[in-house]
Amino acid sequence: MTFTDPAERPKAFGIFSALSDAGAAVGLLLGGMLTEPSPETSGNRSVFISSTPG
Repeated sequence: MTFTDPAERPKAFGIFSALSDAGAAVGLLLGGMLTEPSPETSGNRSVFISSTPG
């Protein structure tokens, strides 16, 4: 991708960084919720629900 305006590049990198960081944070939270043993879930066995072929 070519940026013609010098102000576009930092903005694009900022958006990319924010989305990458948000994805990492959400992944950690969802991973913790899937593997935490509780009465509502089956512990670490619930991880395999998300990896079933579609």
